[in-house]
Amino acid sequence: MRSSYDLRLSGVALWFPRPLPPIGCYPKSEYWKATPRDFPATPKHLLQEYDALPALGPQHGGTRVLVADDLVFSALIRPEVLGRPQLSGRHLRLDGNTAIAWSKGHAAPKLLEELAMELYELVCLLPRNSGPGS
Repeated sequence: MRSSYDLRLSGVALWFPRPLPPIGCYPKSEYWKATPRDFPATPKHLLQEYDALPALGPQHGGTRVLVADDLVFSALIRPEVLGRPQLSGRHLRLDGNTAIAWSKGHAAPKLLEELAMELYELVCLLPRNSGPGS
């Protein structure tokens, strides 16, 4: 038996002129689980899955992170980065030239504008030598 449902979500996607290192941050959710299939261009054996709890604290219990570079994990998976108002609790994924952040529910256009700025700042925190081919 198949079922369907409407799932309302809000988020932003930004395109960058250079490839970004693959990383996905997945807060606990019945809708979006951490899966290597989210990174079609990255060989699955390069992706490691981590629990974000030790790095982020109890408010992020159940958050899973898929990443191919430990330096990227260290640069981004920190409370002062993912605790920013519009990033907190959102799913994030950097893959290819795209950075995406989303969550269930609606957000006002002003909040999505703030999310876009925070997502851009998150990409600016990446180590210089990270990314495909580094």
